[in-house]
Amino acid sequence: MELIIAIIILLIMAAKEEPAIIGKILIVLLVLITLAGNIFLLSGNTEQGFMILTAVIVDIALLLFALYHISKKIEANFKEKEKKRIESVEKQISEIKAKFEPKTFSFKINESESQMTFDTKYINTEINRCVKEYKDSIHDTVTELATIDNKLKDILSYYSYSTPDERLEYLSANMNELNELKKKSDSLHTMIDGRKIVLLNEDRNIIGCIRDAFYKLKKSQKCSLDNISINDLVYSIKPSDLNMFSYKYEPLILHFHEYYYCFFSNVILVFDSEGKYINALDPSFLCLSVKRQTVLFTPYSNIVGSDSCCIRNGQIQKRDNYTYSDNVVYGTVSFNLSEKISYKFSSYEAILALEAAATKYVKKYNKRDTLPDFLALMQMVDSDSQAMKNISEKYKANNKNYFCQIS
Repeated sequence: MELIIAIIILLIMAAKEEPAIIGKILIVLLVLITLAGNIFLLSGNTEQGFMILTAVIVDIALLLFALYHISKKIEANFKEKEKKRIESVEKQISEIKAKFEPKTFSFKINESESQMTFDTKYINTEINRCVKEYKDSIHDTVTELATIDNKLKDILSYYSYSTPDERLEYLSANMNELNELKKKSDSLHTMIDGRKIVLLNEDRNIIGCIRDAFYKLKKSQKCSLDNISINDLVYSIKPSDLNMFSYKYEPLILHFHEYYYCFFSNVILVFDSEGKYINALDPSFLCLSVKRQTVLFTPYSNIVGSDSCCIRNGQIQKRDNYTYSDNVVYGTVSFNLSEKISYKFSSYEAILALEAAATKYVKKYNKRDTLPDFLALMQMVDSDSQAMKNISEKYKANNKNYFCQIS
């Protein structure tokens, strides 16, 4: 006891020098009293009641503290195991959903109502007729498919039960029905995917020519139009109903006023803002016109770029640096979609590509605007007539279909 009192006196003296040490002094004091109390308790010396009582209280507190942390550790381990188990259950649910999720049906069979009208001389009646026949031919299959796919989605999205275990139990209980529905769904999807409107008489060079022209226009360093940027016009996302068609060469897609224009070598397919098919037009609908113009170079010109060319000594020349005396060539292009569109642009390469497209992007086999109706009339009169055979041979057309057929 005298030793403890001496230690306390020494600690108090130290505290006078360092006031912040008072907390440490109290902790050390409590430890010493607890040690002494436990020694007295174990030796059977009950005379030091205060120390023994302090030791008992501290021992109990330490025991409770240890038990609390042990219980927390057990609880944390349990939660971790439960979390992993739930993750495993959720993974099983996700795998079931991924396995039985119906394929996306990529186009609509309902007719699209469009406010846009086109001059009848540009309308390709053969393709429009073929689209209608195609939709009619798959209507019952699509209706059956929609019913089956909705049943699949209803089962897979069942969330009346709140826990993952109950959801997994529900899906497991319906596994036989899921297998049966998925088998039917895949079969119908395969049937529809194998039936397409095949575009005929495609010309790789012509579609490459029109696509190259607009891609080079898009890459032009300077390209100006007040109400739509060239990057918004030349599009890369395909409208959904284009999936009805089978074709060899990727089309040029222009997006203007919520309509999509897909340019193939002998037809322009038009789709609405939702991607639904609207109409088929003759390529002459584009009315593509290109002009070369010159402007005296100024450093702040909004139409002269590093991809421009200039005229020197009567020759077109490519220059890295222009002088104030240089006449720089720039292009203007006009074409028709739902309205007349015009761009001014700097690229000389785009000028050449658009000029080529303006002369090549016309009907390949016949320049009469009435070719689709003319062929349809001949088929109605006598599809096996010698006249029809002569026309088919002359224009390299199938005697039943010129632009498309259903596979």
